[in-house]
Amino acid sequence: MKLLKAFAFCFALLATVGARAQENYPDHPVTFIVPYAPGGGASALAQIITKGLEAKLGQPFVIEYREGSATVIGTTAGSKAAPDGYTLLMASSAMSTNASLLDKLPYDTEGDFAPVGLIADTPLLMLASNSLGVRTVQELVDLAKSKPGDITYGSAGTGSTHQLFAEQFKKVTGVDMRHVPYKGGGPALTALLAGEISVLFSDPGPALQFIESGQIVALGVTASKPLASLPDVQPLNQLLPSFQGSAWQGVMAPKGTPEPIIDKLNKALNEVLADPEVIANLAKTGKIATPMSPSEFAEYFKADIARWRDVIASAGIKG
Repeated sequence: MKLLKAFAFCFALLATVGARAQENYPDHPVTFIVPYAPGGGASALAQIITKGLEAKLGQPFVIEYREGSATVIGTTAGSKAAPDGYTLLMASSAMSTNASLLDKLPYDTEGDFAPVGLIADTPLLMLASNSLGVRTVQELVDLAKSKPGDITYGSAGTGSTHQLFAEQFKKVTGVDMRHVPYKGGGPALTALLAGEISVLFSDPGPALQFIESGQIVALGVTASKPLASLPDVQPLNQLLPSFQGSAWQGVMAPKGTPEPIIDKLNKALNEVLADPEVIANLAKTGKIATPMSPSEFAEYFKADIARWRDVIASAGIKG
Protein backbone atom coordinates (compact mmCIF):
# COMPACT_ATOMS: atom_id res chain seq x y z
CA MET A 1 0.00 0.00 0.00
CA LYS A 2 2.82 2.41 0.88
CA LEU A 3 4.41 1.67 -2.48
CA LEU A 4 1.15 2.45 -4.33
CA LYS A 5 0.80 5.72 -2.45
CA ALA A 6 4.37 6.63 -3.36
CA PHE A 7 3.68 5.94 -7.07
CA ALA A 8 0.49 8.01 -6.92
CA PHE A 9 2.35 10.89 -5.27
CA CYS A 10 5.11 10.79 -7.90
CA PHE A 11 2.55 10.67 -10.74
CA ALA A 12 0.66 13.67 -9.32
CA LEU A 13 3.93 15.56 -8.87
CA LEU A 14 5.02 14.91 -12.46
CA ALA A 15 1.60 15.97 -13.76
CA THR A 16 1.84 19.21 -11.80
CA VAL A 17 5.35 19.90 -13.09
CA GLY A 18 4.20 19.16 -16.66
CA ALA A 19 1.22 21.49 -16.39
CA ARG A 20 3.40 24.30 -15.03
CA ALA A 21 5.91 23.77 -17.86
CA GLN A 22 3.12 24.13 -20.43
CA GLU A 23 1.71 27.17 -18.64
CA ASN A 24 5.12 28.86 -18.60
CA TYR A 25 5.96 27.92 -22.20
CA PRO A 26 8.29 29.10 -23.61
CA ASP A 27 10.80 29.79 -20.85
CA HIS A 28 13.93 29.32 -23.00
CA PRO A 29 14.90 29.67 -26.70
CA VAL A 30 13.00 27.76 -29.38
CA THR A 31 14.77 26.14 -32.36
CA PHE A 32 13.09 26.71 -35.73
CA ILE A 33 14.32 24.18 -38.32
CA VAL A 34 14.27 25.41 -41.92
CA PRO A 35 14.90 22.53 -44.38
CA TYR A 36 16.38 24.87 -46.98
CA ALA A 37 19.68 26.71 -47.43
CA PRO A 38 20.03 30.21 -45.97
CA GLY A 39 19.59 33.16 -48.28
CA GLY A 40 16.55 32.03 -50.27
CA GLY A 41 12.83 32.72 -50.06
CA ALA A 42 12.28 30.25 -47.20
CA SER A 43 15.05 31.93 -45.24
CA ALA A 44 13.46 35.37 -45.67
CA LEU A 45 10.07 34.02 -44.62
CA ALA A 46 11.54 32.30 -41.55
CA GLN A 47 13.18 35.53 -40.44
CA ILE A 48 9.91 37.46 -40.74
CA ILE A 49 7.94 34.85 -38.77
CA THR A 50 10.49 34.13 -36.04
CA LYS A 51 10.94 37.85 -35.39
CA GLY A 52 7.19 38.13 -34.86
CA LEU A 53 7.02 35.03 -32.63
CA GLU A 54 9.88 36.32 -30.49
CA ALA A 55 7.95 39.56 -29.91
CA LYS A 56 4.74 37.70 -29.05
CA LEU A 57 6.22 34.96 -26.86
CA GLY A 58 9.18 36.73 -25.25
CA GLN A 59 11.88 34.17 -26.12
CA PRO A 60 14.45 33.92 -28.95
CA PHE A 61 13.49 31.73 -31.92
CA VAL A 62 16.77 30.42 -33.35
CA ILE A 63 16.70 29.45 -37.03
CA GLU A 64 18.58 26.22 -37.79
CA TYR A 65 19.13 25.52 -41.49
CA ARG A 66 19.07 21.78 -42.28
CA GLU A 67 18.96 21.80 -46.07
CA GLY A 68 19.38 18.90 -48.45
CA SER A 69 17.67 15.86 -50.00
CA ALA A 70 14.60 17.81 -51.14
CA THR A 71 13.84 18.94 -47.54
CA VAL A 72 14.00 15.36 -46.19
CA ILE A 73 17.05 16.03 -43.94
CA GLY A 74 15.47 18.95 -42.10
CA THR A 75 12.03 17.37 -41.97
CA THR A 76 13.50 14.20 -40.46
CA ALA A 77 15.23 16.28 -37.77
CA GLY A 78 11.90 17.92 -36.98
CA SER A 79 10.14 14.57 -36.66
CA LYS A 80 12.76 13.19 -34.23
CA ALA A 81 12.86 16.22 -31.91
CA ALA A 82 11.49 16.12 -28.38
CA PRO A 83 7.76 16.93 -28.41
CA ASP A 84 8.04 19.80 -25.96
CA GLY A 85 7.49 22.80 -28.21
CA TYR A 86 11.15 23.82 -28.19
CA THR A 87 11.89 22.48 -31.68
CA LEU A 88 9.60 23.45 -34.55
CA LEU A 89 9.77 22.81 -38.29
CA MET A 90 9.06 25.09 -41.20
CA ALA A 91 6.96 22.77 -43.33
CA SER A 92 6.16 23.32 -47.00
CA SER A 93 4.31 21.76 -49.90
CA ALA A 94 7.47 19.68 -50.50
CA MET A 95 6.35 17.56 -47.53
CA SER A 96 3.09 16.81 -49.36
CA THR A 97 4.73 15.95 -52.67
CA ASN A 98 7.63 13.97 -51.14
CA ALA A 99 5.08 11.58 -49.63
CA SER A 100 4.34 10.36 -53.17
CA LEU A 101 7.53 11.19 -55.05
CA LEU A 102 9.94 9.30 -52.80
CA ASP A 103 9.71 5.56 -52.28
CA LYS A 104 10.94 5.59 -48.70
CA LEU A 105 11.03 8.36 -46.11
CA PRO A 106 12.61 8.24 -42.63
CA TYR A 107 9.42 9.67 -41.13
CA ASP A 108 5.66 9.19 -41.38
CA THR A 109 4.41 12.28 -43.24
CA GLU A 110 0.93 12.21 -41.73
CA GLY A 111 1.73 10.47 -38.45
CA ASP A 112 4.88 12.07 -37.05
CA PHE A 113 3.84 15.73 -36.91
CA ALA A 114 1.43 18.00 -35.08
CA PRO A 115 0.27 20.86 -37.36
CA VAL A 116 0.58 24.27 -35.68
CA GLY A 117 -0.61 26.59 -38.45
CA LEU A 118 -0.25 27.67 -42.05
CA ILE A 119 1.97 30.70 -42.67
CA ALA A 120 1.47 31.61 -46.29
CA ASP A 121 0.03 30.66 -49.61
CA THR A 122 2.77 31.02 -52.23
CA PRO A 123 1.09 31.20 -55.62
CA LEU A 124 2.85 30.55 -58.89
CA LEU A 125 2.25 32.37 -62.13
CA MET A 126 1.54 30.49 -65.33
CA LEU A 127 3.73 32.20 -67.93
CA ALA A 128 3.97 31.92 -71.69
CA SER A 129 6.76 32.92 -74.03
CA ASN A 130 5.92 35.86 -76.27
CA SER A 131 6.92 33.78 -79.27
CA LEU A 132 4.08 31.34 -78.55
CA GLY A 133 1.55 34.01 -79.54
CA VAL A 134 -1.10 33.29 -76.89
CA ARG A 135 -2.60 35.79 -74.45
CA THR A 136 -5.13 33.65 -72.55
CA VAL A 137 -5.40 30.18 -71.04
CA GLN A 138 -8.04 29.23 -73.61
CA GLU A 139 -5.76 30.27 -76.47
CA LEU A 140 -3.01 28.08 -75.01
CA VAL A 141 -5.36 25.11 -74.65
CA ASP A 142 -6.62 25.51 -78.22
CA LEU A 143 -3.07 25.76 -79.58
CA ALA A 144 -1.81 22.79 -77.55
CA LYS A 145 -4.73 20.63 -78.71
CA SER A 146 -3.98 21.51 -82.31
CA LYS A 147 -0.31 20.50 -81.87
CA PRO A 148 -0.18 17.60 -79.37
CA GLY A 149 3.30 17.30 -77.83
CA ASP A 150 4.79 20.24 -79.72
CA ILE A 151 4.56 22.78 -76.89
CA THR A 152 7.18 22.53 -74.15
CA TYR A 153 7.00 23.54 -70.52
CA GLY A 154 9.96 24.06 -68.20
CA SER A 155 10.40 23.43 -64.50
CA ALA A 156 12.87 23.80 -61.65
CA GLY A 157 13.53 20.04 -61.90
CA THR A 158 11.74 16.72 -61.98
CA GLY A 159 9.26 16.51 -59.12
CA SER A 160 9.37 20.25 -58.43
CA THR A 161 6.21 22.17 -57.65
CA HIS A 162 6.61 23.90 -61.01
CA GLN A 163 6.37 20.55 -62.82
CA LEU A 164 3.47 19.30 -60.70
CA PHE A 165 1.36 22.38 -61.44
CA ALA A 166 2.04 21.96 -65.16
CA GLU A 167 1.11 18.28 -64.98
CA GLN A 168 -2.10 19.18 -63.15
CA PHE A 169 -2.85 21.69 -65.92
CA LYS A 170 -2.34 18.95 -68.52
CA LYS A 171 -4.61 16.59 -66.60
CA VAL A 172 -7.40 19.15 -66.14
CA THR A 173 -7.36 20.44 -69.73
CA GLY A 174 -6.41 17.25 -71.56
CA VAL A 175 -3.54 18.91 -73.43
CA ASP A 176 -0.17 17.31 -74.15
CA MET A 177 2.95 19.39 -73.43
CA ARG A 178 6.53 18.11 -73.15
CA HIS A 179 8.54 18.61 -69.94
CA VAL A 180 12.01 20.22 -70.00
CA PRO A 181 13.61 20.20 -66.51
CA TYR A 182 16.19 22.79 -65.43
CA LYS A 183 18.41 23.10 -62.37
CA GLY A 184 16.22 25.61 -60.56
CA GLY A 185 13.53 28.18 -61.21
CA GLY A 186 16.02 30.86 -62.30
CA PRO A 187 17.47 28.88 -65.23
CA ALA A 188 13.94 27.84 -66.27
CA LEU A 189 12.81 31.48 -66.36
CA THR A 190 15.89 32.39 -68.39
CA ALA A 191 15.00 29.61 -70.84
CA LEU A 192 11.46 30.98 -71.17
CA LEU A 193 12.79 34.47 -71.89
CA ALA A 194 15.12 33.03 -74.52
CA GLY A 195 12.27 31.11 -76.16
CA GLU A 196 13.84 27.70 -75.42
CA ILE A 197 10.56 26.64 -73.77
CA SER A 198 7.02 27.95 -74.26
CA VAL A 199 5.35 27.67 -70.83
CA LEU A 200 6.49 27.88 -67.21
CA PHE A 201 4.93 27.96 -63.74
CA SER A 202 7.13 30.42 -61.86
CA ASP A 203 7.45 32.24 -58.56
CA PRO A 204 6.00 35.75 -59.05
CA GLY A 205 8.94 37.78 -57.69
CA PRO A 206 11.59 37.12 -60.36
CA ALA A 207 9.02 37.23 -63.19
CA LEU A 208 7.31 40.55 -62.47
CA GLN A 209 9.80 42.81 -64.24
CA PHE A 210 9.64 40.71 -67.41
CA ILE A 211 5.82 40.69 -67.40
CA GLU A 212 5.76 44.46 -66.96
CA SER A 213 8.24 44.93 -69.81
CA GLY A 214 6.15 42.70 -72.08
CA GLN A 215 8.85 40.05 -72.55
CA ILE A 216 6.60 37.24 -71.28
CA VAL A 217 2.85 36.85 -70.74
CA ALA A 218 1.13 35.94 -67.45
CA LEU A 219 -1.83 33.67 -68.27
CA GLY A 220 -3.04 32.86 -64.74
CA VAL A 221 -2.10 32.45 -61.08
CA THR A 222 -2.50 29.48 -58.73
CA ALA A 223 -3.86 31.66 -55.90
CA SER A 224 -7.55 31.83 -54.94
CA LYS A 225 -7.60 35.55 -55.72
CA PRO A 226 -5.57 37.88 -58.01
CA LEU A 227 -2.21 39.12 -56.76
CA ALA A 228 -2.09 42.77 -55.69
CA SER A 229 0.83 43.29 -58.08
CA LEU A 230 -1.06 41.71 -61.04
CA PRO A 231 -4.77 42.44 -60.48
CA ASP A 232 -5.73 41.59 -64.08
CA VAL A 233 -4.26 38.07 -63.99
CA GLN A 234 -7.07 35.65 -63.09
CA PRO A 235 -6.77 32.71 -60.67
CA LEU A 236 -6.61 29.45 -62.63
CA ASN A 237 -9.28 27.83 -60.46
CA GLN A 238 -11.74 30.49 -61.66
CA LEU A 239 -10.98 29.55 -65.26
CA LEU A 240 -10.61 25.81 -64.57
CA PRO A 241 -12.67 24.88 -61.46
CA SER A 242 -10.97 21.50 -61.02
CA PHE A 243 -7.51 23.11 -60.93
CA GLN A 244 -6.74 23.32 -57.22
CA GLY A 245 -3.84 23.55 -54.83
CA SER A 246 -1.04 25.91 -54.02
CA ALA A 247 2.52 26.03 -52.82
CA TRP A 248 2.63 26.87 -49.12
CA GLN A 249 4.70 27.15 -45.94
CA GLY A 250 3.55 26.32 -42.43
CA VAL A 251 4.72 25.38 -38.96
CA MET A 252 4.78 21.80 -37.63
CA ALA A 253 5.76 20.40 -34.23
CA PRO A 254 6.72 16.81 -33.48
CA LYS A 255 3.80 14.48 -32.77
CA GLY A 256 3.00 14.38 -29.06
CA THR A 257 3.59 18.08 -28.43
CA PRO A 258 1.03 19.07 -25.74
CA GLU A 259 -2.14 20.67 -27.11
CA PRO A 260 -1.89 23.78 -24.87
CA ILE A 261 1.54 24.51 -26.38
CA ILE A 262 0.24 23.96 -29.94
CA ASP A 263 -2.67 26.34 -29.22
CA LYS A 264 -0.35 28.96 -27.72
CA LEU A 265 1.95 28.80 -30.75
CA ASN A 266 -0.99 28.95 -33.17
CA LYS A 267 -2.45 32.02 -31.42
CA ALA A 268 0.91 33.81 -31.55
CA LEU A 269 1.49 32.82 -35.20
CA ASN A 270 -1.92 34.07 -36.30
CA GLU A 271 -1.38 37.35 -34.45
CA VAL A 272 1.91 37.76 -36.32
CA LEU A 273 0.13 37.05 -39.64
CA ALA A 274 -2.50 39.70 -38.86
CA ASP A 275 0.15 42.43 -38.53
CA PRO A 276 -0.17 44.81 -41.54
CA GLU A 277 3.62 45.18 -41.75
CA VAL A 278 4.06 41.38 -41.90
CA ILE A 279 1.31 41.10 -44.52
CA ALA A 280 3.04 43.77 -46.61
CA ASN A 281 6.47 42.13 -46.23
CA LEU A 282 5.06 38.76 -47.31
CA ALA A 283 3.36 40.38 -50.30
CA LYS A 284 6.69 41.80 -51.45
CA THR A 285 7.95 38.22 -51.80
CA GLY A 286 4.80 37.07 -53.61
CA LYS A 287 3.28 35.35 -50.56
CA ILE A 288 -0.19 35.73 -49.06
CA ALA A 289 -0.51 35.52 -45.25
CA THR A 290 -2.99 32.70 -44.60
CA PRO A 291 -3.75 32.09 -40.89
CA MET A 292 -5.49 28.84 -39.93
CA SER A 293 -6.30 26.91 -36.77
CA PRO A 294 -4.31 23.72 -36.09
CA SER A 295 -7.29 21.57 -37.15
CA GLU A 296 -7.83 23.57 -40.35
CA PHE A 297 -4.14 23.24 -41.20
CA ALA A 298 -4.29 19.48 -40.53
CA GLU A 299 -7.20 19.11 -43.00
CA TYR A 300 -5.44 21.36 -45.53
CA PHE A 301 -2.26 19.26 -45.28
CA LYS A 302 -4.16 15.99 -45.66
CA ALA A 303 -6.01 17.25 -48.76
CA ASP A 304 -2.76 18.56 -50.27
CA ILE A 305 -1.08 15.15 -49.91
CA ALA A 306 -4.03 13.44 -51.61
CA ARG A 307 -4.19 16.03 -54.43
CA TRP A 308 -0.54 15.68 -55.39
CA ARG A 309 -0.63 11.89 -54.99
CA ASP A 310 -3.20 11.80 -57.81
CA VAL A 311 -1.22 14.19 -60.04
CA ILE A 312 2.07 12.35 -59.48
CA ALA A 313 0.53 8.93 -60.14
CA SER A 314 -1.28 10.17 -63.24
CA ALA A 315 1.93 11.68 -64.68
CA GLY A 316 4.13 8.75 -63.59
CA ILE A 317 6.66 11.05 -61.89
CA LYS A 318 9.42 9.62 -59.71
CA GLY A 319 11.60 11.73 -57.43
